[in-house]
Amino acid sequence: MGNILNIRVIAQTLNEEEVGKAWPGLCALVWPEWSARLQLCTPSMKKLLGSKQGPAQGSKQDSALCWTLGPSPVEKALGKRRHGVAELAEGLCDLLCMGLAMGSLPERVAEALREPGDKIAEALKGLNAALAAWNPTEANVMSNTLELALDLAERTLTKALNNEQSSS
Repeated sequence: MGNILNIRVIAQTLNEEEVGKAWPGLCALVWPEWSARLQLCTPSMKKLLGSKQGPAQGSKQDSALCWTLGPSPVEKALGKRRHGVAELAEGLCDLLCMGLAMGSLPERVAEALREPGDKIAEALKGLNAALAAWNPTEANVMSNTLELALDLAERTLTKALNNEQSSS
């Protein structure tokens, strides 16, 4: 590696809309305003969020569901928030930790996402470790593991919301 030219191994989502299509419920939890713009919310997710734009200001759900991380250095440089796979996983893990700690995440959501959230956190940690070690083969394995964990979380969230909708 030169003094000026740096070599990096990175993972980057090229088409952010594909993230929204693959995991609309998770995106609605982590990025409610972005999801509403892309019209990703299902009826049960709209009910959870309170409206198409997300929960009302000051509502009990407002603090957890609309909470997102501050901008990363990449976001600052680009002047916009990224909505990629890794950013979704990071935001979801942080949302689950904050929501559980503050008690502001709806119980059925917290319970449904507890196990998938652990798998997402583990896969994200493995992906970051592989990237830091300049190991693209392992990073590819971990990216597949991360996407499978996000798939599981989306299915689990959808099932929890549908179960609640049918019981009410």
